[in-house]
Amino acid sequence: MSFPNHEQFLQLAIFRLEDVCVRVQEGMESFMRTAALEKAAEIEATFRWLRRRGVKVCLLSDYDRETTGVLLNRLNWQVEEDRLVQLVITDYENQTNPIQRAMDLAGITSPRCVVLVADTPSLLRLGRTTGVFFNLGVTSGSRSYQALSGEPHRDLLDHPVQLPNYLLANLPDLDNKRPGHGGIPRLMLPIPFMGQ
Repeated sequence: MSFPNHEQFLQLAIFRLEDVCVRVQEGMESFMRTAALEKAAEIEATFRWLRRRGVKVCLLSDYDRETTGVLLNRLNWQVEEDRLVQLVITDYENQTNPIQRAMDLAGITSPRCVVLVADTPSLLRLGRTTGVFFNLGVTSGSRSYQALSGEPHRDLLDHPVQLPNYLLANLPDLDNKRPGHGGIPRLMLPIPFMGQ
């Protein structure tokens, strides 16, 4: 993998909507307008933290476009460039590679500029196949630590709210020359080494 220069930045964060970002009352998926919803702790703060640093947020939804729209409306999450969420891939399990699709829609060519926060073995495998550098499993979703520990991943987080601290601990530097939103430094990626 070649890079034109070392100034690569984290540009896209992909989250699985169901179970990582929000839990839908079990058995009520067909009744999305009235089902009980439980947002993951501080998920909106995590999105805001990423957005202030110029990172787009993409959600992968299990549901079709209409049902996903109802869910997002109930959460009061609009999908727009200047909102918490910029992209949504609906019915992602029926797509060949929803991670690549998200990258294409975001105009991103390097999977090293992407972080995936997923709770299923299939998404973690896709993250690896796609070459996502920060291919992270989250064990507070639909699968446990035991279920995800044998799958390809860079690290496992207990909750998505740990993502900002994880990134700060694993990124080499902040770029103060090219700030994200509100003058906050963007997240500079490590210079690639051979074999990465």
